[in-house]
Amino acid sequence: MARGHEAMEVAFGLEREFSYSGHLTPAAQLVPLPKKTFASADETHIRIWNQESGDLAKMAFPSNRRSMVSALTFCPAFSTLVTGEMDMTLKCYSMQLELVETFPLEQARSKFRTEGKGEKRVSGKVTSLVGLPVSWVSSIEGGGKVLAGSECGCELWHLEKSRERRSNTANLRGLEYRLHLNLLQQVTTEPVHRIVACISEQRVIVTGTKSVMVFDSELNLAASCNTPYVCSASIHLISSTQASMLTGSQDGSVTFFSIQAFDAPDDEPGADGLCTRLEHTFHGHTRAVETVCFYHRLERDVRQRLAVSCSLDGKLQVWSLETFAAVYSLDLGIHDSKAHIFSIAPHNFAASFTIGGGGTNGEGRSASITLMRFTAQLASPFATTNSSPVVQIVQSPPYDDDDRHGKKHHKKYESCDPEGQQGVTNGAVLISEDMAIRIVSAKTRALLSTLPPPPNSKVQVLEAFLCPVWQLLILWLSSEEVGIFFVPSTEKKKDKTQHARTAASTPLLLRRFGIVEVRTQMLDKDLSREAFCSVSLYHGPLPGEDTLLHHIKAAQIAHEAETETLQGTPQSARADRPASAKDSKGRDWFLLVGTKLGTLQAFKLSDILNSLPIWPRLASHLNAKAWQKLFTGKTPNSARGPMEKEKESSEKLSKADRRLKQIEQEHLEAMELSRAPGQRPFPRGASPLMLYGRWRRHDYPIEVVKSVADRILTIDSKRNLQICRAECGTIVFRFQLDPYACLTPYLVQPEIPPEEDKVVPGKKKQALPPLELAGLALGSERGSLELVLLPFEGAASSPEPAEEGGEEGPELR
Repeated sequence: MARGHEAMEVAFGLEREFSYSGHLTPAAQLVPLPKKTFASADETHIRIWNQESGDLAKMAFPSNRRSMVSALTFCPAFSTLVTGEMDMTLKCYSMQLELVETFPLEQARSKFRTEGKGEKRVSGKVTSLVGLPVSWVSSIEGGGKVLAGSECGCELWHLEKSRERRSNTANLRGLEYRLHLNLLQQVTTEPVHRIVACISEQRVIVTGTKSVMVFDSELNLAASCNTPYVCSASIHLISSTQASMLTGSQDGSVTFFSIQAFDAPDDEPGADGLCTRLEHTFHGHTRAVETVCFYHRLERDVRQRLAVSCSLDGKLQVWSLETFAAVYSLDLGIHDSKAHIFSIAPHNFAASFTIGGGGTNGEGRSASITLMRFTAQLASPFATTNSSPVVQIVQSPPYDDDDRHGKKHHKKYESCDPEGQQGVTNGAVLISEDMAIRIVSAKTRALLSTLPPPPNSKVQVLEAFLCPVWQLLILWLSSEEVGIFFVPSTEKKKDKTQHARTAASTPLLLRRFGIVEVRTQMLDKDLSREAFCSVSLYHGPLPGEDTLLHHIKAAQIAHEAETETLQGTPQSARADRPASAKDSKGRDWFLLVGTKLGTLQAFKLSDILNSLPIWPRLASHLNAKAWQKLFTGKTPNSARGPMEKEKESSEKLSKADRRLKQIEQEHLEAMELSRAPGQRPFPRGASPLMLYGRWRRHDYPIEVVKSVADRILTIDSKRNLQICRAECGTIVFRFQLDPYACLTPYLVQPEIPPEEDKVVPGKKKQALPPLELAGLALGSERGSLELVLLPFEGAASSPEPAEEGGEEGPELR
């Protein structure tokens, strides 16, 4: 990165303002018009469009004449569009694309030569057109001034109103009189490749096959240099005697020049002028550079420090004009050999490229024009990763224990960190390419904790989660395991003069487990096949039921209740049973796991922590409000497996019970043999984890699990999407998605009714309602963004449960 003021760094980026997809082939010409409107031309059409309305006007070329427009510009004097076309004519069009005038160029050139103002040259097609501001070339009063570049050189044309009135002016408002085009000046004689008008600097740059020439607003030659085949150029005036210039060539090079005034010797009066000196040539592009510009600052009389170039190779390069090195590279996502890039203004450009596949007779073809803006902002470094690229950033989730009915179970954890220390309340997890994990405070920018990459390990971190209320770091590993770490707190700064760096802690591994370490309430021989496939952290209500063993468990509970009644067991002494669907109003933290059999498993975090002997000591370092209602110091009965219960009543085992115990032991040995490579459970010999809940969701492996706004979203390997309510497990939406590369839930803020949003004196303003799931945003491999909106209004509403195959299709945007 390039250094800026006060030892800060520059953060670069691209903002895509909007895209227009009206053309069938990439536009070869584009010019900005007033009122944020644009005119563009491809092989078959000329179109005028804007962001709000799309097409405003269009005109098709004859079927036997394609690629007619070779140059395009706007004439502000008459509000007309001027085109240079392949039939050696200049044509004027109104803003409705009605043909206004046609001017044969050779006829006007012949008249110009007859008057002795120019030499006879071979005529060629117009390669570049630029409409000059009305105030330029003050020697010509009124009308429009157009610079045209061709094989004849650069010519100044004057478009003026005649005294001849049109016969039909119904569609030509303001153009009642005919227009005349006169050739006034032969500016250059070298064949012209490109003409660039720098309006803010009042300079015109003409690039030819051999040289580059710079003219002032009166078209007087100011500077020149020998640089062939230049595609783009930009100039920045430092003072009246100093300037800097950038050029981009067809070979992919970017050249930086400095222009300075010099004094002639005393014996040669009148020979003063400007000299152009080559400062550096940058090499980094592989195709023609279509756009170059300086990164402009507000300071006028200061040399520029950064330059930006954009090429047809799909790369945007940022160059340092102090160290002459490439400091940044951005990928535009353009992979089309017929693409075009147009400079609109400093830092603003447009790219036209194909976005659809070609079919027979041109069916299915489509092209897009995307307007982009280059941004560069001074920013201080947030975190360092030892030169390893950051591949994932995870922020601490928002935590509020308010339920949908407005009841509060706990307070917000904004001050949940221990007193005088920094926890992970405002933390962000940075995962680098070398699998090192760093937890940084987004509020103080202090490094809170560092987990170094495991030595000689092939296990990778696929996803990370933060549970801020208990300071937990949860990792989803490529070994089909879940790792739970405790992040110790770090001491806060006592004053502002203290050194910025603080000693970072190391997360402590509490539990690492896979499907082999999981048990159900009853023996399930297919459990080992439910290997973990995806993981999500969820906070909210969740029913504690195993729907795969629901009928067997119900019979067991009924049998136990009958036995307790016959034996006279007191109600208070009965063992705690798993929570049912009716006991799901409380909000808690859960791990949701999608498996390869299409089932969704749930683990209660508090049960996992309670089963650890070391957790009481760690919990004492938490804020007292974070664990006081949940910590009991005893292992919950739900975590006791069938083997432990049998040990307690071994004297009562019958012969059938001993046989059942033998079957369970064989089942445990089979599960141990099914352990995936790289799995290392921790701690060794720990008691197995009991499922809090399990549901059949898909027929294929669940590859994506997301939990947001009390909704659980799952996607299987066949891209079948299901959305269910977390509190009751009812599936409210099903849909099969198109192929995608990435996705994220789309949330909206519900509107508050006007009568509830009124501010009443003496009454606290009502809090904003929680966010609602409204759809899914999908990024495709072809570079498009699709929005899948749910068919019902608001995901937090209460639609009827969706029946199989009877849902209304979502809206795609």
